[in-house]
Amino acid sequence: MSSDETLYKIAVTRIPSIGPILTKKLIAHIGSPEAVFSEKVRNLQKIPGIGKMISSKMNRDHALALAEKEIAFMEKHHVHAHFFSDPDFPALLKQCYDSPALIYSQGHCRMDDRKLIAVIGTRKITDYGKKLLRRFIEDIESLNVIIVSGLAHGVDAEAHELALEFNLPTIGVLGHGLDTMYPAAHRNLAKKMTAAGALFTEYPSGTRADKEHFPMRNRIVAGMCHAVLVVESGISGGSMITAEYASNYNRDVFTFPGAVGSKYSSGCNHLIKTHKAALIESAADLLQAMDWSSTETSAKKVSQLQAVHTEDELTILHLLRDNANVHIDELCHSLGWTLGKISTVLLQLEIQGAVKSLPGKMYRSN
Repeated sequence: MSSDETLYKIAVTRIPSIGPILTKKLIAHIGSPEAVFSEKVRNLQKIPGIGKMISSKMNRDHALALAEKEIAFMEKHHVHAHFFSDPDFPALLKQCYDSPALIYSQGHCRMDDRKLIAVIGTRKITDYGKKLLRRFIEDIESLNVIIVSGLAHGVDAEAHELALEFNLPTIGVLGHGLDTMYPAAHRNLAKKMTAAGALFTEYPSGTRADKEHFPMRNRIVAGMCHAVLVVESGISGGSMITAEYASNYNRDVFTFPGAVGSKYSSGCNHLIKTHKAALIESAADLLQAMDWSSTETSAKKVSQLQAVHTEDELTILHLLRDNANVHIDELCHSLGWTLGKISTVLLQLEIQGAVKSLPGKMYRSN
């Protein structure tokens, strides 16, 4: 993206009285962000949703000045801008009618063919929640997954920390500009995340962490992901808002059940009871529901199976996999082993179900 293109794309989002939905409508009618700044006011007034009142408040010169200031900040702090029409704008988020017109990012996290899972929940995660979440992240360690959350206290921070621990990329979606960090205690965590993931926000630098920004942040978390996991949640709060967004966007919502009467599971149990989330007990349940039983999962299982074999057993397995059916005498000749040793190892492999004995002392791998 050229600097001029970036300038106009940022500037169009800084025009007063125009939100993301109207910005996209404006571009659809006029053709490009740059054209917005050269179009006559009388033509702008004819666009549905604009009219005389909004067009009179469109201080386009001021918007360009703000964009120039933002670009200076971006260049200094290695920030990228992603416009809704750009190929690198989050693909799933682009499908949401109320998605941001532009997102700022810091860090490097290629989404491409990766699956994105939003992990959300209470700011007061319990030991029960920590245990469930650790097991979940550990079980998806080998998959092509990105963990997305909001960098808040509790479940959010725990999810980001675990993703880093298990070498999974993780994205934190913020409710303020990239020149600050809320909560401040997560500044170091955010720094680590930019090295192995990214920070996203729709807010330009200088935007404070105002209360009303966080529900808006939650729609990005829900919209950019394939699935949303509510680990623990009370009956109200940000997690329930995010789950509602996800439901409206036709995203799959999952949650762990909790004890009846537990304050921090009441929201999860309510989502299950009202059929707004599917009950899961492990990562396997989510993977099955999403039909993500990928070759990566199979490869991990094969790797785990091989890990329990002895060196002799692996030697025979590799030989059998390179040939259709092999006679026991041929195995002895190829490996230089005695008949007794070969027979003992083959018997163990048969018991494990790794090889099959055929008529005529022939063997093949399963």
